[in-house]
Amino acid sequence: MTALPFDWKLAARWTYANAGIWILAWAVIVLGTTATIIVQTPIFAAAWRGEINQTVDPDTLDLESVEALPIATQRTLAVAIVTLFAATSGALVGGITWFVVRRVLSIDLPPWILASTLGWVIGLGVVIALNFTADAAARSPVFDFLIFGMLGGAVVGLAQWPLLRGQVERSWFWVLTNAAALGSGWAVANMATLVMQGAPLIALLASGIVGGIAFGLISGIGLAWLIRQPRRVDA
Repeated sequence: MTALPFDWKLAARWTYANAGIWILAWAVIVLGTTATIIVQTPIFAAAWRGEINQTVDPDTLDLESVEALPIATQRTLAVAIVTLFAATSGALVGGITWFVVRRVLSIDLPPWILASTLGWVIGLGVVIALNFTADAAARSPVFDFLIFGMLGGAVVGLAQWPLLRGQVERSWFWVLTNAAALGSGWAVANMATLVMQGAPLIALLASGIVGGIAFGLISGIGLAWLIRQPRRVDA
């Protein structure tokens, strides 16, 4: 069967959709990441243990003497926080991108949102858990976002893959595409955040847009390539 021509309009629509929704999704990711950092601080540990109350002024508390929460507790709290934020991001991205996917594939909205949400939850949960296994201060933030983004993207692609494999050949390519796209998107977004540290709101908007464009462009081209592969016909 002859492959279909490459659909640049599909790739463009996918890129536009992701560039727009990533502003919100990236904001959710930043909030989730910030929350996982907060749980590692002495002030949070003191509050968690009840050492800060109405009779104790946090400004007078000797934080150097406060013992941090056990790593297991930090990891548990971080994964719980990220699960909430990741579910929100996954549902947002899944809902918007479905309007593009439905033009070329017979996929209903609920399964696509569910697969996207599960992918983001599991992917980011694994990433945050692994982030506690090494000294973050000794690593490059951009490199972290690239590697962890690739890992998370692979999980998202794997979650969506069952919806694609019954319709197009070489559907496994979607897993690789998402790994490359999310890794690049997170790395680019993080670089934009670092460059614009003096303007947090502008940095958030800019990083969301450029991250979304990077993710959308790479995954959009991958999706358009995948769609032009021979369609699968059930016997």
